[in-house]
Amino acid sequence: MSYNRAKLSNEPQSAEKLKGEPIGRLQGMEKEKRNAILRPIKSSEGATLHQIVRVTGLNAMNVQRA
Repeated sequence: MSYNRAKLSNEPQSAEKLKGEPIGRLQGMEKEKRNAILRPIKSSEGATLHQIVRVTGLNAMNVQRA
């Protein structure tokens, strides 16, 4: 059985949403701005919660609530 999940990386799609800033900058952003960036990543890229947490360094609960 194979799963077709998109891989989340610091590459083009994720970087475009941050307008060229490093993805690690999410940790220091205010909540509303951070969540506005996370929502499209969660829905359109099909990345798992664990993948987003690993790449961004954010707490799993913060990513889940976004």
